[in-house]
Amino acid sequence: MDKIKIITAGVVLNKEKNKILLIKRSDQMWKDNWSIPGGHVEFNETVEDALKRELKEELSLDIINIEFLAFEEFYAKNKKFISLNFIVFAKENILINEKEIKDAKWFNFNELSKINNKIPKEGVDYVNRLLKEN
Repeated sequence: MDKIKIITAGVVLNKEKNKILLIKRSDQMWKDNWSIPGGHVEFNETVEDALKRELKEELSLDIINIEFLAFEEFYAKNKKFISLNFIVFAKENILINEKEIKDAKWFNFNELSKINNKIPKEGVDYVNRLLKEN
């Protein structure tokens, strides 16, 4: 293993707080599972700026607000990753960059149990709290 990769990712919710945006990555990092979007943090940018850049590059996403959620450590492709995860509120319009994203879709919260996904535990907990509020 060479080094630790620092990434940032967003649990992207619509402004009505009833849908989540999930992607299937072109690089097959999570195989055919739906996951939250994000990417690598460049040396000269903040973690939050990196997330904004990645969401714009991958999905042309219009962000309304970003809140820190949690950090996560995991191993994939023989590398260790530290992911700084955020809750992101965004408009539902997306335009997929097919070089990086194989597919992207807004899911209603009640659909999540029916799909294979790689949503971090803290993201699932956040969605469950929103479901209880509604």
